[in-house]
Amino acid sequence: MVQLLNGYKTQFLNTQPLDGDGVDNKVIVVVFTDLSADRAKGLFGSSGLSSSSSTAMKETSDSAGRRPRSKKLTSDPGKRTGGKNMTNPILVTGAAGRVGAVGRTVTELLLKQGKAVRAMVRTEDERAQGLRDKGAEVVVGDLLDLDSMHWVIAGCETMYFGMSVSADYLAATVNTAVVAKHHGVKAFINMSQMTLSQMSITETTASPQHKLQWLAEQALDWSGLPVVHVRPTVFLEGFFLMLTSESVANSNQIRLPFGEGKTSPLSAEDVARVVTALLTNPQPHIGKIYHLTGPQSENMQFYAQEYSKALGRAITYQDIPVEPWRDGLLERRWPIHLVNHLATMADLHRAGRYDRMSDDVLMLTGQGPLSVQDFVRKNAATFTASAKVAHVSADARAPQS
Repeated sequence: MVQLLNGYKTQFLNTQPLDGDGVDNKVIVVVFTDLSADRAKGLFGSSGLSSSSSTAMKETSDSAGRRPRSKKLTSDPGKRTGGKNMTNPILVTGAAGRVGAVGRTVTELLLKQGKAVRAMVRTEDERAQGLRDKGAEVVVGDLLDLDSMHWVIAGCETMYFGMSVSADYLAATVNTAVVAKHHGVKAFINMSQMTLSQMSITETTASPQHKLQWLAEQALDWSGLPVVHVRPTVFLEGFFLMLTSESVANSNQIRLPFGEGKTSPLSAEDVARVVTALLTNPQPHIGKIYHLTGPQSENMQFYAQEYSKALGRAITYQDIPVEPWRDGLLERRWPIHLVNHLATMADLHRAGRYDRMSDDVLMLTGQGPLSVQDFVRKNAATFTASAKVAHVSADARAPQS
């Protein structure tokens, strides 16, 4: 598909999804023709293209000789509906996540403060309507689709970027960043991962997601955008709820492959409170990195006691090997990219790499993070045998780390 965008010819080619992994893998190829150095500099900044950049890149095709096509959005992209007084709204991506997810909670918190909010969703459904009913301007968009992201971002000076664990993470970040810079976004709050604090140009992990997010942070820093990186550790909603509720309910056991490693999990609600604080007053925080943890770093034996106190019955911790646990996730048809990320998180827990503490949640919000005991008590029904345990779909949002 070739379109004229602000006087530049652009072309976007998407590869077909890889078989069997359940995750769409796309590559965006951008072709610029007749683009002078001065015009390139205006588009990309002082470190933009040289005068030789007018050479077009050769088109590619798939193995069948046909150009792959972008997936169609389930709703018309760019259509904005709902909301009042939408002058310079705050943009929240991933706003239609499940109840308790960061993007959705940020949207709700901002609306409660009377802020104008543009909520980006992937699909027009009951979740989108629920946000609209609360006062948000809802826009359907795709982080990998340049056209729709222009509609999503135009008119917003402050935005939150967050995305599920995905093989498309880096492409989505760069795509969003390019459009954000084009529209003069003045504050870009980026949801990242705390493990990146242990990574560098010479140090990485086995997780492909960690590598993508480290590269994404580098790209955002190079872009010259006014960025704030938010790096939470492991989320309570993931390993401590999604992946343990069934075993706790059925056998009073927390079955996780964490060994004796310590960890300091925090809730998505606490992360959302931090993001909301940054969005409402971003300028003092531009260029900074914040690391978010729960109130304590302990091993799983300690947390089993916290479960016991919250639920009023004896809960024990059963360490399990990483590989059989990983195989079990694959048997449930979880995407291989997500499973490999979770398995790496388990390995790093066993190695003591999650023994982390920070007071950034308290410092930024004036309120300390939720403890494991209080979180389990709040979700006690989910940990009882009579509760219906929800099965997570293959495209579930995994916890950051």
